[in-house]
This record gives sequence, structure tokens and C-alpha cells, in this order.
Amino acid sequence: MKKILIPIGLFIALIIGVIMSFSRGSAESPTFMREVLPKQDGFASVGNGTTGGANATEQNVFKVTNKKEFVAALKNRKNTDSKIVLVYGTIDFDTDDTGKSLTMKDYMADG
Repeated sequence: MKKILIPIGLFIALIIGVIMSFSRGSAESPTFMREVLPKQDGFASVGNGTTGGANATEQNVFKVTNKKEFVAALKNRKNTDSKIVLVYGTIDFDTDDTGKSLTMKDYMADG
């Protein structure tokens, strides 16, 4: 019985290892983040096309998990340096900086 369990255990460990390596996702792969659209590949290729964040330096690659981090990654909107923003999970934009849910009253203008 032990002779059968060891190969099965090793096989399961191998499968888990393969799944884990693929589950990291292509979003963190430098080749994915820095792809430039080829000519005639969608509306973003019209005219001079777009490079997105292909030329972003490491200091301009942001990993965000909430609204506050997302807004901080986009600061200085007049800056024309390339940026890459990696979003992990779901971001609820109907919250304040502390994560508290906003209500309709929070969006209403005074007066």
C-alpha cells in the first residue's frame, strides 16, 4: 500500500506545482505587460498606435488592491511617462480612503 501512495503523492504534488506556476497569471509576466499592439490590431492601432506601458520603468509599475492605491498610481496625470497599473482583486470605487462604503448623501453637493 505504501508503494502505491508515494507515487500518487508525488503525482499530486507535481500537478499542484504546475497549477501554481500557471495561476500566477500572465499579468505579472514582463512580456505581457510590455506588449505593443501590431498595426491594424483594433482601434488602439489607428494612426501612430499605442504602446501603453511598454516603456514604463520599474518605478512606474504599480500593484494596487484598493481605490486609494489606484488613485495614487494615477497621480500627476499631466506626467506623460508610461505607467503600468496591475489591479489585484476587485476594487470598489464607492468607498472613501479608509474603505468605508459611500452613500448617495456622500456624493451630493452642498447647497
